[in-house]
Amino acid sequence: MAAWRRKKAEPSDQEAQGASRPGTGEVVSNSVHNVIGNVLQARDVIVQGDLIMSGAPVGKRRSSQGEREALGRTVERHRRRNGATRPRFMAVHPAVQVLVGWLAADSRQVLVVHGRAGSGKSSVVADAVTELIEAGWTAGVVRMDAIRQVSASAEELGGSCGLPDSPVVVVDETAGDARRVVVVDQLDAVSTYSGRMPDSYDAVAEMLEEAERHPQVKIVLVVRTVDLEADPRMRSLLSDESRVGSMEIADLEATAVKAALQAGGVDVASIQPPTLELLRLPLHLAVFSRLSSKSQRLTYRTLPDLYEQFTTQTRQAVETELGGLDWATITTTLVSHMSDNEVLQVPTAVLDEVPRRQVSALASAGVLLDDTVTISFCHETYFDFMFARAFVARGENLHEFLVRSGQHLFRRAQTRQVLEHLAGTDRRAFHATVGELLASTTVRSHLLDVVVGVLGGIDADGDDWSALEPLAFGGSRRSGKLTGLLSSARWFDAADRAGRWEVMLRDPDRVGAANQLVIAARERPKRVAELVRPHIGTSQEWNNRLRSMVEWSLTPGLVDLTVELAEQGLLDHARGPIAINSDFWSILYGLKDDEPRGAARIIGAHLRRAQVRAQEDGSPDPFASGHLKSGSSGGASTVIDIAEAAPEQFLVEVLPFLVAVIQATGFRDDPEELLVSPRWRYRVIESNPQIDSALFTGVEKALCATASRMVTAEDNAIRTLAGSDLEALRFLACRAYTAGAEQAADEAVDWLLSDPRNLRLGWSDSPRWATRQLVEAASRHCDDDHLAALCRMLLQYYPPWETTVHGRSAHGYSQYQLLTAIDRERLLPDCARRIAELKRRFPHDPPTAPQPMMAHFVGPPVPEKASGFMTDQDWLRAIGKYHDNTRNYSTTAAVGGVLELARMLGRAAQVEPERFTRLALTFDADIPAHHIVHVVEAVAGKIPTPLLSELCAHAHLVAGPAAGRAVCRAIQANPGDIDEVLLGLLAHYSQDSDPERETARTASRPGQWYYNGDLHTAGMNCTRGAVAETIGQVLFARPEFGNRLLPTVARLANDPIMAVRTQTTEAVLALFNTHPEEALNLANQLLSEPKIDIFDSDPATHLLTSVALLEPQRFAGHLARALAGPEAIAERAGHVWANALGNDRLDPSIPADPDMLAVAARRGAATTLATAPGVRPDLMTRFFNDSDATVREAAAAAVTSLDQTDTATTQTLVTAFTTSAAFTEHFDNLFRALEDSLALLPEAILDACDRAIDIAGGDLGDIRTATAAVSHDMVTIVLRLYRQGHDDVRSRCLDVIDRMSDLNASGLFGDFTWER
Repeated sequence: MAAWRRKKAEPSDQEAQGASRPGTGEVVSNSVHNVIGNVLQARDVIVQGDLIMSGAPVGKRRSSQGEREALGRTVERHRRRNGATRPRFMAVHPAVQVLVGWLAADSRQVLVVHGRAGSGKSSVVADAVTELIEAGWTAGVVRMDAIRQVSASAEELGGSCGLPDSPVVVVDETAGDARRVVVVDQLDAVSTYSGRMPDSYDAVAEMLEEAERHPQVKIVLVVRTVDLEADPRMRSLLSDESRVGSMEIADLEATAVKAALQAGGVDVASIQPPTLELLRLPLHLAVFSRLSSKSQRLTYRTLPDLYEQFTTQTRQAVETELGGLDWATITTTLVSHMSDNEVLQVPTAVLDEVPRRQVSALASAGVLLDDTVTISFCHETYFDFMFARAFVARGENLHEFLVRSGQHLFRRAQTRQVLEHLAGTDRRAFHATVGELLASTTVRSHLLDVVVGVLGGIDADGDDWSALEPLAFGGSRRSGKLTGLLSSARWFDAADRAGRWEVMLRDPDRVGAANQLVIAARERPKRVAELVRPHIGTSQEWNNRLRSMVEWSLTPGLVDLTVELAEQGLLDHARGPIAINSDFWSILYGLKDDEPRGAARIIGAHLRRAQVRAQEDGSPDPFASGHLKSGSSGGASTVIDIAEAAPEQFLVEVLPFLVAVIQATGFRDDPEELLVSPRWRYRVIESNPQIDSALFTGVEKALCATASRMVTAEDNAIRTLAGSDLEALRFLACRAYTAGAEQAADEAVDWLLSDPRNLRLGWSDSPRWATRQLVEAASRHCDDDHLAALCRMLLQYYPPWETTVHGRSAHGYSQYQLLTAIDRERLLPDCARRIAELKRRFPHDPPTAPQPMMAHFVGPPVPEKASGFMTDQDWLRAIGKYHDNTRNYSTTAAVGGVLELARMLGRAAQVEPERFTRLALTFDADIPAHHIVHVVEAVAGKIPTPLLSELCAHAHLVAGPAAGRAVCRAIQANPGDIDEVLLGLLAHYSQDSDPERETARTASRPGQWYYNGDLHTAGMNCTRGAVAETIGQVLFARPEFGNRLLPTVARLANDPIMAVRTQTTEAVLALFNTHPEEALNLANQLLSEPKIDIFDSDPATHLLTSVALLEPQRFAGHLARALAGPEAIAERAGHVWANALGNDRLDPSIPADPDMLAVAARRGAATTLATAPGVRPDLMTRFFNDSDATVREAAAAAVTSLDQTDTATTQTLVTAFTTSAAFTEHFDNLFRALEDSLALLPEAILDACDRAIDIAGGDLGDIRTATAAVSHDMVTIVLRLYRQGHDDVRSRCLDVIDRMSDLNASGLFGDFTWER
């Protein structure tokens, strides 16, 4: 059950008292494992923390007619509010039916509907609710933006909507037999990101908890995507995928917009493409729908264009209707009040001096939204438009306005609208305003970025760039970003029209312009190539710039330039951008679809250049010399795709390279055979080939694709390849002749007849298959004489090996492979007779095609699907038949023997445990032990204990020692339910011979031990070790067996194998519940052995932790020994030290000062204390500044556990961390934790932000670094603080935002898209 809201449980009296006793306080360990509470006291603690019960049980009560009417009013208010801004002709949004279908069919209870502002989320949900009500559903709707005051509970939230109880409760009790849904719209109104009442989210969270107790009620939450992603409470909703689904509302499809326009009587043919694209957002369609038919025929490129026409038309209509309208007073009053107070809704009293009928008329016209309590414009973007319009009309100065208004985030949208208005109406004033803002030293950086953003969106011309250029090269704090505008097509063209590009590229003071060509080349490749050619090779700076251009912006228009650069060696080290595993071939990924011929040309240039470099180093093979890498992530598929898409060009570029490498590296194994090249000698069918194989396969595919045309030419590459003495080249000729056999069958047969070596061409696992395919294709189309000659040759064909003593068994098999390829319709009688003879000779070895290299799991010898139908007798027959471990790899999927069958038996036993237990009881000693072992393990915990005991005893009887570990695992499945038989088996197997050696100290290969030297793992995987572990679990569950098992534990504690003794520590821990003195003695014995290795295991660490807390003085020597031990042991001892110190149980002989510990011990201590940093915050502070980087890294994890500490301690720790050395290296830990936390004081967060900016600098904006991801978290945190903070906090937030803006921090501008 998901916990939508968590509440910390109070400790019981018993727990509180226990916490005060020495040695029984809170214990911290590396696994946050309370050793004392869970091991020594062995008590069950019930904690109520995840589920908050509401008190009285939920019961049905009779619903009244009044409640049904109240629910209806919530739906009607939502419909009315939505209808005020709804388009007069509505596009059919496919999301409506998707939403209805989800609610009707999906088993999940909660659906989160999200989308960007203006995407029509509320309209979609409103339409869906209407359909559901018509289908008989009961519905209630809550609009969070209509809630006037904070609602602390679901009941209060319901009361705000006019309901007598929580909306979930009322809907459920009112619905009767109907299906039911509750919609929570405008959830962003209570988000921490943009909401004005984030505390009301608690009421929503409580409503979601209530919904768990009312599972018939579906919940729909409607929220902006930006709020869903930025508010950790909302984002966490999506983590419960079993209960919560999500659906994003995308923009309308153009076809849907056209259909809506046509249905509304609009001449769709008159709608220009820019207007149609604009109308895909429902908000824009709503504005357009209110325009007159004449206005609808105009072209609109932006929302302000629409608003301008809408304003003019609506104002005239209302003035005509009323005989007058005080438009200026109404709009100026609203705009001024909203701007001055930074709000988007005002009390209705603000317009008391205006006739009410005028306000109502504007509301009816869709200009205003009036709910009798507050008034707002139809949309926040319309407020921005009206503000800009009035601002410009008054002739105000934007710079002065911003400086005196506080420059808060609210001013961003206003700045944007004013500038866009000026750009569209007065270009000269726009230039002047932009220049004043960008040259200012008093305007905040985040507002300067708004200016740059507006510039990036305008249709720039030469005059615009001429006005901007002085600022772009040193006249503004945003010079770099202004220069960056040149990377866009519109500003590139503007500078070009101004004749400035050649001048700027020659000017060393304008080097920033040249850098913009890297990205500008994507949209203006030919012009960029023309501009940069004079600069090729002029400096290393230009060479690097040109390489970056190819890496980031390769398009068809840059192919000629790229080939030139590659051949000159300027792309020797080029690789795809961003991805750590990218390489040269990554650059071609996009080009292969857009211009495969160009991609093939670049491949050719790259190969030729590598060949030159290899030859300069004395190697004929660039792959062997390392100038070409065989490995690539995705490069091979790119190469083959290009070969298939542009085969002719690929052959021109790549075939000469292959021929040159093969000729230069060819050698002769056998004087009678063809020359072979080590590069492409062994050919296999690969699903993920390397680059060298992909090049060869690409040439093969290209030859096949062009063969039908090539073979008809007088001078063609196929004949050249066919005449070569190199086997790989003849293989390629064979493949080409096969593809072109219809046009050149006789020529192909002549080639086969010309050299017997042509009859052995193929792949490694089928060395004649290529020849066979050529025989098959040519025999269909050659003339009779050629067919007869081919048959005669094949009837006489016996490779030399088949005539030897060793090859006698295969005599005639090569003939068989080739003769059977001849077209049956044309098969000569002699050939038919010979084939019949060969079939009798090789009945089980038909000719086989080469097989792809694949990995398969070895399956059981009986098909898995047959398992469910097999009777007990079927199982016994199968067990008798497959009695060894022989594996068969000749089938499509390899099958095994006894072990794989036993595993299948175990899987069947899990499904029918009692049936297979009875079957296993019939097994005797002749049946391999694997079978009963797998049955024992499969049925453990699924059958009654008496039956399990009988099975284990039988397994012991028939399988002997092989059953030991299986019996132990069976007991571990339910250690509290053990009987005398099972106890006896444990006693027996405790003296088993396994293990006979110290496996974890035995070399598996040079420098490597079995189990990586881990004693704990080795102990678990041997019989006596498994017995020790099992006894520990039994004693925890059944302490009354302490007397019975104590002697066995003592014997295992003295076992000669250290891995067994390691496992015995668990049993010794369990004995503390019943035999504390004996347990202490055994612990002392185990920890006192000469070899210190035992300390390097989890069980021994737990034991040492426990005894160090119980008897600090007695075991101080063991702890000191471990602290001074090898690194791995010292680190574990650091965990123990931290537990003892945190519980005030550290013996005085052990240093309490961490500086006196070894680095590894400090690292272990820091790791442990970081899981509960509130235990010793003073030590955490010291560890933050430790001299060792690994200790600081371990300590830095503490900030991810701050939810476990009180506010004051959290504040102390964060302050200490922010000023520490650990922060410099690991500040990302803090911001990832804070992004999901709402608890810290703003000052500490902002201090941390400032220091992180000092440390990270430009990396915050470099998407190639991990720091850029942290930048997103920082932005979210700062915006949350800004929304909730007082003036001083908001001012500091703006300072941080400005600093991040100056660094172009990643995520800043995306998160600011909707930020006011």
